[in-house]
Amino acid sequence: WLPRQEKWLVGFDAAAFEAFMELHPEVIEPPPSKVRVLVEEFVSQDMGKLDQRRLKELKEALEARFGLLRPVLLEHVASIAEEAIMARLHPKRGVKRKEGTDKEQTGQQLQRKKPRPDAPRVEKARDAAWAAAVLAPLGVSADDGAPIVKVPASVACLFLDGLLNFEQVPDFQQALKSTSLGKVVNSYRQHKNQEVATAARDLVTAWKAALSSKGATK
Repeated sequence: WLPRQEKWLVGFDAAAFEAFMELHPEVIEPPPSKVRVLVEEFVSQDMGKLDQRRLKELKEALEARFGLLRPVLLEHVASIAEEAIMARLHPKRGVKRKEGTDKEQTGQQLQRKKPRPDAPRVEKARDAAWAAAVLAPLGVSADDGAPIVKVPASVACLFLDGLLNFEQVPDFQQALKSTSLGKVVNSYRQHKNQEVATAARDLVTAWKAALSSKGATK
């Protein structure tokens, strides 16, 4: 027997792929915390927005570490790189949140939950498409917008946790309109894992309240 350079294409139906993801969650997405660390280290000497050459080098560095990456993650990575550079050059700046009255802000602070340290940072409207793509890795059904397959509880909990307080970011309403994130998260209310289902219900409740409040103030 001699070793051969072969590539195999393996097909799964939806149920089989969900079972495979349970055993190998890394097939969905590399750990967000590890991706962020690599990106921040990569841009530690950059002094401005990355040009196409540097973005290509960053992509190559990431794929050398994690394998092929989906375009939606690469777009998110560019956002991480930009944020890391700006945070280093302007350390006092933070993510802008929607402004409100003193009473509203106090209520928001009381209700705001703190995501776990390893949760992905979904802090901008453009991050919504990335989060939706992770929670619906094979896309969504044309009938009801629900994910064709649902990710394992370990991944779902992490990303739902990263969406805590997403309703406070600018353009929150537009982010829900322009992506499938709202329908995807809503579908996770029926997840077989109770922790995931509860987290999804809490997010949907918070988002509906934010949308209702926004409508009332118009």
